[in-house]
Amino acid sequence: MVADEVRNLAQRCAQSAKETADKIEAAVGNTAQGVAITDKVAKTLAEIVDKARQVDTLVAEVASASQEQTSGIDQINTAVGQMDKVTQSNAANAEECAASAEEMNAQAATMKDAVGELMKLVGGTSQVNKTPQTTLPAAPLGKPSRKGEASTWPVAAPMKKEAFAKGQPAEAVNDHFKNF
Repeated sequence: MVADEVRNLAQRCAQSAKETADKIEAAVGNTAQGVAITDKVAKTLAEIVDKARQVDTLVAEVASASQEQTSGIDQINTAVGQMDKVTQSNAANAEECAASAEEMNAQAATMKDAVGELMKLVGGTSQVNKTPQTTLPAAPLGKPSRKGEASTWPVAAPMKKEAFAKGQPAEAVNDHFKNF
């Protein structure tokens, strides 16, 4: 009976030793698998840190580009403002030019009337656009004098009042200007 008990106990010990060996072997396998998983996790975490750094760099570049764009937009806004001022100035100048042109037209009409009156006085026709009775010759222009040179510009002699006597005023004016 004691021998049976010792045998049973030896078999149970052998069984327990085998189970313990199997459990140790499974634990070693699980540990190796855990180490492999830990290595993978460490590599993945390192990649995550690298990606986070890259994202941080990209965000900094985007922020810098945004600042440059903001600066560029500010410059464009300034240029557009200046162009607007120039456009307004040009519009004001155009209005002034138009007003000056109207004034010059009015002055030209007044001058035309005065020339017509003068033509009546010197014996020409009463309208400026008609051909006068006697045409005046065109005077050569010559050239202005330079320092130390004589001028070739014509110099008008004073006209005599008799040149405007009735009957021969156009001829008298022609005679007066024939030296030009």
